Amino acid sequence: MNGSKSGEGNYDNGEKDGPWVYYHYEGEIRRKGNYKEGKEDGKWVYYAEEGERTGESCYEMGEEVACP
Repeated sequence: MNGSKSGEGNYDNGEKDGPWVYYHYEGEIRRKGNYKEGKEDGKWVYYAEEGERTGESCYEMGEEVACP
C-alpha cells in the first residue's frame, strides 16, 4: 500500500454504523454507502479508479435488494 487509507467511517458498539467510504489504492473513492448494525444498508455506489461511477447496489440489513 502507498500509505493511503483503504476506508473510513463510524463505529457504534464495535460495529460499522453510518456512512462509510472505501478507496482505491491511489486514494480515489472506490465505493460508498451506509452500514446499520454492522451490515450494508441502503444504496451503495461504486466508482472506477478514474472517478467514473460504475454502478450501484441496494441493501437492507446486509441483504441485496432491488434499488428503487
